[in-house]
Amino acid sequence: MSAAEISSRDPRAIGEGSARSRPGALRRFGGYALLAALSYIPVLLSDPGRVAADTKSYLSLDVGRLMERAWSMWDPNIGLGTVTHQNIGYLFPMGPFYWVLNALGASGAVTQRIWLGTIIFAAGLGMLYLFRTL
Repeated sequence: MSAAEISSRDPRAIGEGSARSRPGALRRFGGYALLAALSYIPVLLSDPGRVAADTKSYLSLDVGRLMERAWSMWDPNIGLGTVTHQNIGYLFPMGPFYWVLNALGASGAVTQRIWLGTIIFAAGLGMLYLFRTL
């Protein structure tokens, strides 16, 4: 074992390294905060109070009803009954996300904007991860 390996395993050296990494951690947190601001603020400020057109309007209007009906493949409430294959895709993660925000009292428009901001934020985190690993 060389002296460099011993000193790198010394707990005091690790403590000194973590003290030096605080500005880097603060800068990284600032980057995440900037990414969150760029993800959520423009989306929340766009067309406030209006729900954008969506393929499943029940997500914004009555998410509890959509979640209740999505568990079964057969839906007797449409026509004489039908096999609903599209509702299954809303069981996770979109349905519970809308349901929780609805339970917290958020309007359909705000819930929709927060969902879109979350998708943009997750995509940004994926890009940051990709750029760091390249």
